Amino acid sequence: CAVIHPYAAVVAGIVGGLLYIGSTMVILRLGIDDPLESFPIHGVGGIWGCLVPALFSDPALQAMNGYHVKSWGLFYRGGGLLLACNCIAILSAISLTLAIFIPFFLIMNRLGLLRVSEEEEVIGTDFGGLGGYA
Repeated sequence: CAVIHPYAAVVAGIVGGLLYIGSTMVILRLGIDDPLESFPIHGVGGIWGCLVPALFSDPALQAMNGYHVKSWGLFYRGGGLLLACNCIAILSAISLTLAIFIPFFLIMNRLGLLRVSEEEEVIGTDFGGLGGYA
């Protein structure tokens, strides 16, 4: 990111990794079926990625990169405007995603297309769908 310092990128990466591990553990503990860990990677990681500039954005780096805004990261005494804007963006993305995918998955479930058959669960989707094990 062009508006944060390298030390902030390291902090963001470490925190992002810990958030990924923590959210994966929570999903496993709750028994949620997410074998590809899509939510920890894209959901939690995406939310953290939106919050990072709102926390670490340096006004000098913003100016150097051509951004003419008067709002910067919370840790650089930027007030909370950028953080508030990014939180609104996060909530908007979550709302749009839920508005699209809740009806989609309800319809798929109603039509019986959401899960594979019990037989295919037992033998594995690789064998059932591809005719052999991966």
